[in-house]
Amino acid sequence: GWEYGKGRLANTVGKIYLSGRDENGTLVEASCGSGLNDKMRAYILANHAKLIGTIVCIEAQEICKAANATVHSARFPIFIRFRDDK
Repeated sequence: GWEYGKGRLANTVGKIYLSGRDENGTLVEASCGSGLNDKMRAYILANHAKLIGTIVCIEAQEICKAANATVHSARFPIFIRFRDDK
């Protein structure tokens, strides 16, 4: 999923919601707005319905679980690219 941004990004994608498993099989959920340039934000806005379920490559400082959380989260995720080879 995704949501609109604020301020300069009010009419485009502010962040995308991610859910999946890391290389160890751990369920990870996160929202990511870093790493998205204006061209990618416009692409996501125009194609959001067909992008649901697409694999996304991100980098993050760590995968962690907050004290009251039920799933792990990516800490400081940065969007790298959509994966079209999977």
